[in-house]
Amino acid sequence: MSILENLKSASTVCKLHLFLLPIVLLLHIVGIAIPEWIKFGDTKIGLWKLCNYGNCGEYGSNASDYIKACQAFAIIATLSLIGCLVALCLRTFTDLIRKKLLTQIIIATSICSAFSCLITVAVFAGKSNDTGRKNLHAGFALVCISLIGSIVSAILGYIEGKKD
Repeated sequence: MSILENLKSASTVCKLHLFLLPIVLLLHIVGIAIPEWIKFGDTKIGLWKLCNYGNCGEYGSNASDYIKACQAFAIIATLSLIGCLVALCLRTFTDLIRKKLLTQIIIATSICSAFSCLITVAVFAGKSNDTGRKNLHAGFALVCISLIGSIVSAILGYIEGKKD
């Protein structure tokens, strides 16, 4: 069957999953990329950059350990979401690979992404509260949304797997 025929024959849950997952991935990438995890006055703090009065600079090797941990878990979440999307596309558009295995991969990578996002936001929020900076901003919110999207992705994968 062709790709379009496979898409037409896919269930509504699978189509919803195919629609949702790229959006979750995009929101996650934007969330970890922008330097607006904390904003107070003219200062913005992100995972990769610190901006003060419009002048931005990367942390480099001077980053705190908690920033490095957040960066690492954010990257793990991104790679997990990419793996989930690849497995979902293979499951939907090909007939060559066992669907049950791909469903298990989809669920596992979604859960891995959710836990990685959770660790990222928990460590960052906890440490920002320690420093008295409670103005969590857009980047933080986008990663929280991708955390919820990862959980929904795992649930959709489970529902789709039950139909096989």
